[in-house]
Amino acid sequence: TKQQVLFVSQDEQSDATLLASNLDAGAHNYGVADDDNNMVKKIGSSDGDKRSSPTKSFRRLNFHPINDKLIMTLSNDRSTIKIWKIEGHEIQSTKKEISINYKIKSCQLIGNGNKILLWYRKYKNGGKRIRQEDWDNQCQIEIRDAGNFQCQKSIAVPCWIQEDNYQVTVSTIYGSGQSLQAVQSGGPHDTVLFLSYKYIVGFVQLKDDMTVNVIHDFEKYFKPLRRTRHDDTSSTFRMMISDDQLLMKMHVNKSNAWVFNLASGNLDMALFMRNLAHSDHDLFIPGSHELLIGPAGVAECRPGFEHCQLCRYNLDDENLKWHRWNGPPTTNQSSYFRSHRQTEHSQFNIAYINNVPFVAQMIYQGETFDKISYYNLDQEYAQCVVCNGARSVFLFGKCNCNFIDCQGKELVIHDHIMIDEYIDILDDQVVPGNEKVIRHRFRIPNKTKFIKVDMAKFRKVDETFIFVAKGKLVESPLTQIMVITLNANSGAEHIFIDENLYKLFRCVYCDDYYLITRQKNEYYAHIITFYKLDNGITPTTYAYTMEYDEDDGLCCKVILPSDPLTSDIDIQCIYPEFGDNLEILQEWGEKDGNILLNCLDIMYNAYILIQNGDYLAAFDPNRSVLWRGYNGTLADLNRGMF
Repeated sequence: TKQQVLFVSQDEQSDATLLASNLDAGAHNYGVADDDNNMVKKIGSSDGDKRSSPTKSFRRLNFHPINDKLIMTLSNDRSTIKIWKIEGHEIQSTKKEISINYKIKSCQLIGNGNKILLWYRKYKNGGKRIRQEDWDNQCQIEIRDAGNFQCQKSIAVPCWIQEDNYQVTVSTIYGSGQSLQAVQSGGPHDTVLFLSYKYIVGFVQLKDDMTVNVIHDFEKYFKPLRRTRHDDTSSTFRMMISDDQLLMKMHVNKSNAWVFNLASGNLDMALFMRNLAHSDHDLFIPGSHELLIGPAGVAECRPGFEHCQLCRYNLDDENLKWHRWNGPPTTNQSSYFRSHRQTEHSQFNIAYINNVPFVAQMIYQGETFDKISYYNLDQEYAQCVVCNGARSVFLFGKCNCNFIDCQGKELVIHDHIMIDEYIDILDDQVVPGNEKVIRHRFRIPNKTKFIKVDMAKFRKVDETFIFVAKGKLVESPLTQIMVITLNANSGAEHIFIDENLYKLFRCVYCDDYYLITRQKNEYYAHIITFYKLDNGITPTTYAYTMEYDEDDGLCCKVILPSDPLTSDIDIQCIYPEFGDNLEILQEWGEKDGNILLNCLDIMYNAYILIQNGDYLAAFDPNRSVLWRGYNGTLADLNRGMF
């Protein structure tokens, strides 16, 4: 199949985007780091008090969809909403906040960020089951002005309902029936209210009244959209609305979805989307009616450069077949998208160049994003790789040796890694076909089935590219670790191939001069290996290797030298049994020892503390950053993936 490669960029990276790239979606602690993840700064204060924690804890954080300098947070006790502004690398309070006497179930910015939608149950249970006589089956939904927090609309709906074949009644017994799960508001003036209960989703058509109570005669107001069987775990009522609230998308299962047009203020037009590929993760592109759909694993593709499929749909297309909606939709309507070939991206990689994000994608067919560069490739590659801070693009593949490049060497059947470096491909002034290409070839054992780059870095000090890859063996679950270095100035190139074979391999840490990996060998022994990378004087080599028992655990303290060219890495390791805290404190002192003790986890029971001058970080074997510190200030990152 003919391959193509193209490159996409966005506007300059803002501080808000910078912050978002360093937040773990599951964590409640938030901090700000620069684009190299070098330090964490304080949130909500600029007094320079280094004794304070540099992170702040929120229940939820939302970015403003239009103004990327504003964020909204919900407090941990779910009672207070605050608006913050981003100034440089600090988040400062705007003094705008509102408190509710009830626990807020959810809050979000809507209407292009001009309004706040929040809802809460009108009873307090304090974590305890309340008595039937004290129960009020009422949820309050509020739409407030995001500037002054004035309430624009208040709607009362039931918390619990009973439903039988689309017939809905309000529950009279606490905890009986289906509870309210999610709320969305649509239309130019918030006249369509979507309510998702456990097994049924529907909407309520509202007027412009400020206060509305639809609990009485709820069965008359509530219009069902879709229901699912109680035993159907494949269906989902995931609802998503565009920033201007004119389009609402609702998934009915993993491959089909409905889109409702709310521009008139009523739900009267609908579009059915059939056979959506990899529809686990989707979003409306901010400020538009364009829908981006991809697999749930897109975020996980970052370290491994995985193969993914990404599709983009323009819902303003004049050829779309909108249907008049007149009842609960079925899935037998025709779909404009059904007969259209979806864009297939075989592989993509992302990097920042001068704080501008670039996406390199290899595709096989189909329409795709606005193109900066667009090239038909003359052969098939396995990966495209870009590095932060460098304008080159590398295409990786594997080829058989033709013995022309290997004259004078031992003529044994073998393969080559082929790496084609496109020097000017990111320059939109270069005409396709006139770009400069440098071809690199490295001999590898013929038993290697394919090569996969796991980590790519650009060392700016001497303009050296570093690629950490694993070679999958033919008809074997084992892999080999390979480290490739290419110097852009001198043209020097080197490949290091680990002679050992492993069943599992993962990069734990990698900087300009050192690499730390975790492996399992074919006998399932756990191994931590330190490599000293090619520094222009000496090639990549082993620095330290240790095998440990998972039950006994392993704690490593690594002190990186200030000058890697003249000094060596300092590694201190102990093998404490899980829960043996005294040995760690005696070996490393109270400060460093307590950091490791706070990290101990029976799942992995192996942790690495890395110190580089004033910087400090603690990692687990899955490359999760558990602690990060600078100049005495420490941040517990709650296993946030950086």
